Amino acid sequence: MRLTFVSSAAASADCSGDSILAPLTGAPFRIGREAKADFGEEFALPEADRRTMGSSLLIQARETDHPVSFTPPSWAYSFPASARAVAMSAPTP
Repeated sequence: MRLTFVSSAAASADCSGDSILAPLTGAPFRIGREAKADFGEEFALPEADRRTMGSSLLIQARETDHPVSFTPPSWAYSFPASARAVAMSAPTP
């Protein structure tokens, strides 16, 4: 069974997680950071490049009927208690 979806818009954002929709549909798309001249952004780069975000993080949570311990990976940064207290008391926008 093959599904077909039709969408019509002046602009759209491919938020599929791996940005696969635009290339599959043949829609024009860009990769990387735009140049200052592309949209007149004051703080953009002088020249466009193809740099993107390094990676995404997938978090899965499961409800259990018992406590589950957490062991942080060796590379995890340990924030001091004072920094955690500040972050937890920050106002929500």
